[in-house]
Amino acid sequence: KTLIISTALEFPHESIGECQKMIRELGAAETTNGWTTDVETDDLPHFVAGGLRDYALIFSCNPTGRVFSGNSKVKDKPAAMKAFQDFIETDGKAFGGVHSASDFENTNGFPWFTNVLMGAFFASHTETAGSVVSDTQNVAHPVLAGLSANYSTADEWYKMNRDPGSQPAFKILQRLASDSRPLTWVKEVGAGRMFYTARGHGKAVYAEGPFRAVVKNGILWTTKRIN
Repeated sequence: KTLIISTALEFPHESIGECQKMIRELGAAETTNGWTTDVETDDLPHFVAGGLRDYALIFSCNPTGRVFSGNSKVKDKPAAMKAFQDFIETDGKAFGGVHSASDFENTNGFPWFTNVLMGAFFASHTETAGSVVSDTQNVAHPVLAGLSANYSTADEWYKMNRDPGSQPAFKILQRLASDSRPLTWVKEVGAGRMFYTARGHGKAVYAEGPFRAVVKNGILWTTKRIN
C-alpha cells in the first residue's frame, strides 16, 4: 500500500491529480509487484505511532509548504515527524517523490527530511525544452532500467540549493544535459530507501513514457522489489 501526500500549503500544482492518477495506474498495471494507493488528508492522521504500519511507501505528489512542521491541522507535529523518520530508518520502508517533494519543508523546520532524506531543496527553476541524460557513474542502476541514456523533453527544471551528490550516500541517476544539474537521485536511508525526481511540473509530463518508467522503477527499487 502506498500513502500519497499532496497537501499544498503554498503553490498548488495543477498536476497533483495527474500525479495521483499515475501512481494508481502504475500500481494497477503491475501484476506481481503492484500496489494500491490512499491519499493522506491535510491533518496527516496516519503520522502517529503505529499509524503507518499498513503501508510500504510514502509518495509525495507535489506538496508545498511546511506540511509537517508548520501545519495548523497537525495536532502533534514532533510525533508526526518522528513517525515519518521511523517509517524509513527503523521500519525499512520507502519514500518516493516528484517535483515539489523538494519544495515542501524547505525552511529546515523538519531537518531530517531536508538534510538526511532529500539531501537538498528547491532553490530556483527554468522552464524550457531540454535533454535528460543518465549519470555516467550510475547508468547501470535498476531505477534506470529500460530507459534511454539521453532523451529530449520539456519540464520546469528545478535547481537545488546544493548538489545532493555531494552529500553522503546519495547517488545521482539523471541530470539536465545543458548544465548537469541533478534531476533524479536515490539513497539508502537507515533500513529504508528513497527516490526522487525533480521532474513533474505540468500535467502533460505524467503521460510521458520515460517519466512514468523512472517513477515505476523508483517505486519498485525503494520498496525492494528490484535490486
